[in-house]
Amino acid sequence: MNTTADALRQSLCATFCRDVAVVQRADGMAISLPIAGRDGDCLTAYVSPATGGWRVSDKGATLMRLSYENDLAKLLTGARERLFNTVLQESGLREDDGELFTEVAADALTMGLFAL
Repeated sequence: MNTTADALRQSLCATFCRDVAVVQRADGMAISLPIAGRDGDCLTAYVSPATGGWRVSDKGATLMRLSYENDLAKLLTGARERLFNTVLQESGLREDDGELFTEVAADALTMGLFAL
């Protein structure tokens, strides 16, 4: 195979963008990414306008998925809770009542989607 970095980038962008679904909702947009979770469902991010950019949220899906195989009461206490909070902090995410989210500048939406 003889391909250049530009050709590979163009191929990846075309394929990835083709498989991204965006649906308008009353409170913003749902963006379904071509990345599957362990349950086989595509990951969906929920995007709504925020001051100077976008709020990108999982609407509680991450902790819901974790609850399939874990007792969240145990997962979110002690050393595991500290690890969870460290991962959130390093990823630039916040948590509010089970919802993981970040707020990003208008030109940083893609990075916000992948941080989630």
